[in-house]
Amino acid sequence: MLTYWKHLLQSFSASHQLSRRLLAYILACSTVLALISTLFQLGWDYSQGMNETRSRLNEIESAHLTAIAASVWNMDNEQLSLQLKGLQQMPDMLTATVYERIDTHLLERMQVGQTSGLHVLKQRFPLSYEGYVVGELEVSLTLEPIYQRLWQKSLVILISQTLKTLLVSCFILLIFYHQLIRHLHKISDFLQHLDVSTPPQPITLDRHVVASGDELDAIVNSINEMQQRHADDWQAQQSFADNLQQEHAINKELNEKLEQKVVARTQSLENSHHELQAAYDDLKNTQKALIESEKMASLGALVAGMAHELNTPLGISMTASRFLSSRLKDFATVPLPESAERSSWHGQLAAIQESTELMQQQTRKALDLLNNFQQIAITHSGQQPSRFNVAETLHQIIISQGHRLNQQHCHVSIQCEPTLEVRSYLSAFTRVCNHLIQNSLDHGFEHSNRPRSITIQVSHEQGQVRLDYRDNGQGIDPELLPHIFEPFVTNRREQGFSGLGGYIIYNQVVQLLNGKIKCQSNSGNGVHFCIEMPQFI
Repeated sequence: MLTYWKHLLQSFSASHQLSRRLLAYILACSTVLALISTLFQLGWDYSQGMNETRSRLNEIESAHLTAIAASVWNMDNEQLSLQLKGLQQMPDMLTATVYERIDTHLLERMQVGQTSGLHVLKQRFPLSYEGYVVGELEVSLTLEPIYQRLWQKSLVILISQTLKTLLVSCFILLIFYHQLIRHLHKISDFLQHLDVSTPPQPITLDRHVVASGDELDAIVNSINEMQQRHADDWQAQQSFADNLQQEHAINKELNEKLEQKVVARTQSLENSHHELQAAYDDLKNTQKALIESEKMASLGALVAGMAHELNTPLGISMTASRFLSSRLKDFATVPLPESAERSSWHGQLAAIQESTELMQQQTRKALDLLNNFQQIAITHSGQQPSRFNVAETLHQIIISQGHRLNQQHCHVSIQCEPTLEVRSYLSAFTRVCNHLIQNSLDHGFEHSNRPRSITIQVSHEQGQVRLDYRDNGQGIDPELLPHIFEPFVTNRREQGFSGLGGYIIYNQVVQLLNGKIKCQSNSGNGVHFCIEMPQFI
């Protein structure tokens, strides 16, 4: 018996949630029903108490009002006092007060008793004598006895209902435990310790055998059948796993041999691919170099021939125009006789002088354009790479451009290691930097009102020289930026600019210095040229 109760108490542990929920539901339902029945009983008792109080008020109205009205009418205070004291002797009566009507006012005539407590019921009755209203009677009854009886009865009912609920819940739970919960616990423990790798052991319940069987028997039979099926499946899987392991060992050996062959052939193919790629890259670079060499050689020969052929006539034209201009100035000083044609002669002479100066200007412009054409033709002939200090070279370039920089109030900042030396083409490097500064002064700061500044930053890493050139000018228009390195690209052609500066810079960097150049700019936010070039050994 003690063992039985021990198992019963263990069924309410944290691992057996069903028993605890079942007990909670039983207690909750029993408590709710007990509270509802208690409330109904208390309501009924309260209604009965209030009915008894109302019956006393009806008794006063039917039996005492006429006699009290006569005493008020006859002004018999002694009789009135006896009547009020008689009312006071009634159960739950606190006070009785008589008010006499004089004209339209009610004046207190007599009162017996005192009002006390919170729960008081007051009632007024009119006093009539022979058709005349002579006053009113006010009585006060206490409800404390009713509430006191209700509290006492509620405590008794709650205690009895609680004890009854606990007893009923315990018996119900005992029945549920005996008939259901202990079997469910046994089934749960059996399933938790079920091992399909061991021979199956059927589960049996300690209960009276039901002839027709019930739900628990159906569950036990299903579990036993499931255990047998799992055992059979486990044996089949073990047999399949053994066969699969043997096949896996054979496949693993074959895969290892195949992987060795694949690795060997892949390595061979990769070596062949690397060799072919290297040969292709060498061929492509050689082809590109030959094409560029032939192109630049042809362009150099063409420009050199054109320059030689055009320099002579342009030089002669320039000399002739200067001689003609000087002779016209001398001729203009010759005094002429007074005549009507003197003003016309001077006008024609001024027109000839203006035409001569225009011819000189156009000839000078043609010579400058020819000089730019000569810079386009870049050849390595006559040029050898030399070692030079980058910081000193940049300072010399700034000094050579000092007059124009001072005129435009432009500040130049050079950020370069003082000891940085490179081996490259000095003339090409100088020409690139000069063109960059001239472009900033001619185009970048044309309409800029902010303080003008140029920053040149040079860095050196792993045989590469990087030059970052920035200015804070007006920048390059978005539609012009993609074509900035093409020849004859300019938005100031009417002012005499040829648009060859960017093309010359690109050719110097790419063809001669064998580097790369990029340009970034936002309209109104300056320009940034990034130049990367190798250092010759």
